[in-house]
Amino acid sequence: MWLVSLVAVALFLWFGLRRANEISVFELSRDGARLIRGRTPPELLSDIAEIARRAAVPTTVVRVITEGGTPRLIAPTHLPDAVVQQLRNVVGRHQAAHFRNGRGA
Repeated sequence: MWLVSLVAVALFLWFGLRRANEISVFELSRDGARLIRGRTPPELLSDIAEIARRAAVPTTVVRVITEGGTPRLIAPTHLPDAVVQQLRNVVGRHQAAHFRNGRGA
């Protein structure tokens, strides 16, 4: 019983800490992008959607976190490097404050 409780608490803490620095979560597909969770500047969502459509990416989820006060993209490894770099470039144009004042999910 103690082991089950310990595992449940550990999972709860892991999920809580994982999302503590998360700013936005996007779902990318061949049709564009959709904000799943968090807030984002409208122009960033538009730019990410354009990159996803042009690259015809399969449906996938990318996260934007804050690290050292600046936004950073977390992408799955199956996305092509060129697409990830384009996404990093558009995310890098914004500061964390832009996300807080942006559109919500």
